Amino acid sequence: MKRIPRRDAITLAYICQLLLNSLGAINREESLRLEESRVQPLNAAKRPPRIIWDIPGSPYEPPDPLENLAHHKSEE
Repeated sequence: MKRIPRRDAITLAYICQLLLNSLGAINREESLRLEESRVQPLNAAKRPPRIIWDIPGSPYEPPDPLENLAHHKSEE
């Protein structure tokens, strides 16, 4: 059996430690995704329906101020 040089053993141990530490973060991220996928349909079911009033009509044209002045002067 051949021995692994000390520097290589330290490098392998460091890489393994990084992989083990990342497993917890991966599990937390997956749990969060799963929880969000469960909560999202529930929130959508609790919201009231959204009603959009879109009735076609003639476009609004503001009254001409000069026409209003002429109309008021003719009444006096």
